[in-house]
Amino acid sequence: MVLEITELLLRPETAERFTAFAEVTVRGLLSEPGCVSARLTRGVENPSRFVLLVEWETITRSAPPDRHWPGELAALLAEPPVIELFDPAGAP
Repeated sequence: MVLEITELLLRPETAERFTAFAEVTVRGLLSEPGCVSARLTRGVENPSRFVLLVEWETITRSAPPDRHWPGELAALLAEPPVIELFDPAGAP
């Protein structure tokens, strides 16, 4: 299992518009082959910060970043997204 973590910092005036866009994106991720789960979270202290957590069966199953964040997202962001992949550490 591979965990993909995407951190997104939005311009404050675009955060609400982003949530509707993100719902469609998460549904699309869940239909991707190899996607085990996908969940979008929003910062409590900073509501302009979102973190997308996606679990994939394998690293080869993970989707390229541009596949789930199309070009129109760039206009909503304060800075480019940070995407990292993680393997499980230790016993479950």
